[in-house]
Amino acid sequence: MKSIFALLVVITLNTFLFAQEKSVAITMDDLFSAYNNIDIEKIEVASDSLLTSITKHGVPVTVFVVEKSFSENGDTDRKLLEYNKWINNPLVTVGNHTYSHQNYAKTELSLFEEDILRGETITKELLKKTNKKLKYFRFPYNSTGKDSISRAEIYDFLDHRGYTITPFTIESIDYVYDALYCNFIKSGNTKEADRIIEKYIDFTADLFQYFEDLSKELFGRNINHIFLCHTNRLNSACFEKLITRLKDKGYNFITLDEALKDTMYKSKDYYAGQYGFSWIYRWIENSNERKMLMRKEPYSKDILQQYENLK
Repeated sequence: MKSIFALLVVITLNTFLFAQEKSVAITMDDLFSAYNNIDIEKIEVASDSLLTSITKHGVPVTVFVVEKSFSENGDTDRKLLEYNKWINNPLVTVGNHTYSHQNYAKTELSLFEEDILRGETITKELLKKTNKKLKYFRFPYNSTGKDSISRAEIYDFLDHRGYTITPFTIESIDYVYDALYCNFIKSGNTKEADRIIEKYIDFTADLFQYFEDLSKELFGRNINHIFLCHTNRLNSACFEKLITRLKDKGYNFITLDEALKDTMYKSKDYYAGQYGFSWIYRWIENSNERKMLMRKEPYSKDILQQYENLK
């Protein structure tokens, strides 16, 4: 009787743990191009800091590179040395984000295809020295085209090139917080810079909760999420805090490969247009329902106003 009771306890506990499991794949866009208007020494410090945090916490990440950034503002060789650190880190997968980060909805198909091909040149050459392959592609601005026809055309091109299109379910406009953070750092106001970090982490946690709840409401369960952020100075400064906060929320970190095994990523994408919002919304057939849920998404009026004031 005791052995049966013990077995039931184990089964119940395992069932509970499985039901409570939360998983997310971390993806980072704009490798090097997100470090705008800073010298190579600061780029190296920010890049190394982010890599150190990734390695320390054992978090697999997929980064999407804009190869044009290697030739912008000089220091190409040092940037390539830094890029090699990412490529050779066993936790890092690299993906194509086009050569010059064009918006496909505003670009001719042939020109966008050329930008994709040009954007894989350096990466493929460097990957020859590893056992890694270039298989992931993410659209700049997550804009998959202006309509269903243009989307089908570029999807066909990417499929023939062997690319997997990378979606996302959660993103927290970190480029807005990064602009504010960098502005305060530049002015020497470290107190306000630290405040922006805390607000960013709180906002990201709120968004994770929102999309977790929305996933359960729409699909009956919390799916494997894919988080989109950027390799900017903000995340370089606070990645450990962000990861710790997500761990506290019960999330474990998985590869993009693992995340995409979730059957939800085979769902039909009902949205055909230029805007780059979450795939959770794109899986909603009714456009009015989609818009209603998007309006419910958390946002910070104060932060957005501060961002507008910078322009």
